[in-house]
Amino acid sequence: MVDHSREESNYKVRSLKELRERLGLTQAELAEKLGMARETVTRHENGVRMRLSLNQVQRLDQLLKDAGLDIQDLSDDLD
Repeated sequence: MVDHSREESNYKVRSLKELRERLGLTQAELAEKLGMARETVTRHENGVRMRLSLNQVQRLDQLLKDAGLDIQDLSDDLD
């Protein structure tokens, strides 16, 4: 089981891969939850920047809330 508690209040998640791993999800599981192809998650984790749709951002926000995280926990320049 992944511990979703914040170790320190100023901690920022710096990459999509780090976020996915903190949530305990595979690329396929994250892709399904965000409504995108697994290949899209793979490309993003490999450095190809892609815009998220509003729906995907809303899904990401809900996923974070469900895990006890907040959108504010993401770095401004999420890799």
